[in-house]
Amino acid sequence: MLNIYIVEGEFQQMYRHGYVSTDTPTTFAHPGWRSAYTLVSWIILGITLSTGNSLFVGLMMLACGLFFDYAKFTPVSKFRFWSKVIGCWWAGILFIVNLSAAFGAATVENIENQPYFKVASFPFFSGSMFPVKWYWLVTGLSVLFTCIDWIAEVREAERTGATSPAIKESAATTQVE
Repeated sequence: MLNIYIVEGEFQQMYRHGYVSTDTPTTFAHPGWRSAYTLVSWIILGITLSTGNSLFVGLMMLACGLFFDYAKFTPVSKFRFWSKVIGCWWAGILFIVNLSAAFGAATVENIENQPYFKVASFPFFSGSMFPVKWYWLVTGLSVLFTCIDWIAEVREAERTGATSPAIKESAATTQVE
């Protein structure tokens, strides 16, 4: 059930059991920061590759954070909408794959001093192996998707002339003085 409320002259949507937050977003509530922490996390996970399942646990946690970050906004433009849908699906796929790997479906093993992704117990692929760097590179699509969403958000703001409420308030205060 969706209810519409007017708060400070703007429409706010509130779902059943939800509320309209009075918090003001900070500069960190921005797709650029999501791109930055995704890139840093992805690089750190690649640098610290080790045997076992720690890579899968780290990627699962990264995917979970990305999913919730995508889920907390509703884009206006069609391109950003599809960017969000693709980002949510990718984060969901990463979460499921890494969750199953963390529970034993796959592991990272050292073979001749190189880490390999080994499928332990998954139908049709059991015993398959490939260098883990390829898996890590494919998971880098998360970085690409967050960057695309960030660029689309900036382009949309430039196209519409949209600014944040804090900038509008600052401009109004400056004009009054």
